[in-house]
Amino acid sequence: MAEDRYLQAYLKKLMEKEGGLDYSPLTDNELKQIALDTGLSETEWLALVQDAKHAEERGFHYLDRHNLEDAITAFKEATSLYPNNTASFYGLAKALFLKGQEQENEVLFEQALTHCDRVFTLQPNHKATLDLQSNIRKQQNIIDSKLLSKSKTSQWKKKAIIYVPIGLSLLWLIITYNSITTESENVASAWSQVENVCQSRYDKIPQLVKVVKSAVAHEESILKEVLEANHKASQLSLDADNLNQEQLESFALQQNKLSHSLQQLIFLAGKLPKLQSLESYLSLQDEIAGMENRITVERRNFNLAVKQYNQKVKRFPAMLLPFSVKPYYAVDQHKLNQPTLDL
Repeated sequence: MAEDRYLQAYLKKLMEKEGGLDYSPLTDNELKQIALDTGLSETEWLALVQDAKHAEERGFHYLDRHNLEDAITAFKEATSLYPNNTASFYGLAKALFLKGQEQENEVLFEQALTHCDRVFTLQPNHKATLDLQSNIRKQQNIIDSKLLSKSKTSQWKKKAIIYVPIGLSLLWLIITYNSITTESENVASAWSQVENVCQSRYDKIPQLVKVVKSAVAHEESILKEVLEANHKASQLSLDADNLNQEQLESFALQQNKLSHSLQQLIFLAGKLPKLQSLESYLSLQDEIAGMENRITVERRNFNLAVKQYNQKVKRFPAMLLPFSVKPYYAVDQHKLNQPTLDL
């Protein structure tokens, strides 16, 4: 027990020496004196040196067989008992390096470099240790490059997780926005066709009234009604990009009133044989009838364009965009006080 106590005191004293800021390698005589001062005999001191030698031999034996854990344990025992053996510190550094290489562990590399430095304090420019130190530095650079690459890859993955969905969502919204804009332009184009046909009818009606007037001057009220209805209808111009239900109903109402008054005029003219044989009247009547049919077709095309537009606006993700549904070209028949002629 006394020997164990003295041995612990010796090891503790060595650790205190090694932990000092002004540490420098101890000579064998200094080590021996520490052993004697802590209660060990000279014979026991020599036995410690021999035990350190045996531990070193075991370390290299394990190292040759790549038994790194046992090699490290053996070399640590050797260096703690006799810290003046260059070979023991070199073996410990090499074992730590090989283990660090297997695990790609930079902490073990740093420990190996520390023991290389310890070798150089005992034997500067130790050839094998210089080579080992160089290999450790190279391996550190390789692992640093791998870690940097992994870090960059990880950063890109993290960015991708965040930005790819955002980018796809924006792309989706852009495509949807462009699609709805196209549909809106189709609605505007269809409405333009409606107005064009209506305008053609506005232009022909005064001509028709003029021809009929020459034969039925006594029916001034009907003629006046047709001209007034035509004037009111022609004055109502709508912005295709800002259509609302109230405007379209007002437009449809005026068109229906015009069609009704025109129907009365044609009914009156039908009773006059003179007009039925007048080529100019028959030509105008056919043109206006054709325009009535075209208005019906263009109104149907407009409502189809509105339907396609509204269907897209109501769906996700279009519903998130600043678009609103557009009204159809229709009129509440209850708002009319007279029969209407379909457009």
